[in-house]
Amino acid sequence: EHPSAARHFVSRKPGSEGPPQAASKLPCRSNFSTEGAGTQQPVLRSAYGLSCLAMFGVYIFITQYLQAVLGLTPLQAGLATMPWAAAFAMGSLLAPRLARHLPRVSLVVWGLVCAAVGFAILIFLDGDGGVATLTTLIAGTVIMSLGMAPVFTIGNEMIITAAPPERRGRLVARSRP
Repeated sequence: EHPSAARHFVSRKPGSEGPPQAASKLPCRSNFSTEGAGTQQPVLRSAYGLSCLAMFGVYIFITQYLQAVLGLTPLQAGLATMPWAAAFAMGSLLAPRLARHLPRVSLVVWGLVCAAVGFAILIFLDGDGGVATLTTLIAGTVIMSLGMAPVFTIGNEMIITAAPPERRGRLVARSRP
């Protein structure tokens, strides 16, 4: 079994003294393991890993923003994120259909561009709590979700199918939370 790239870069060097750095315990293995696509698709694997971090980071901070800055109740904040969730589900269902007609790499790249536009819209949020702020937030997160959905759906499929058939089951099992 190949060591993960994350462990390779944070572990102690042969012959060195002391314990390995604490960062070697990070759960990065499924995104950076050399077991799957290996060196065949390093850009895709990096984009996939960074997209996961970005999406889940935004997910946490947007809900905090809705409640702490805009003063919404947890129920109102949940309702405000429903369009975001619906857009992600719709994009995830639409991505395989588009992949039948368009190159998969193009879908991933254009998904990242669309997500970047959504992130850029979020820059224009202010803390006044008005309807315009909430509308801007919902528009930005919907566009971001529509862009991220093909990155996750198609990107995951590309990474798994690049693995040798005898290792795909294990790779799929590790890619699930």
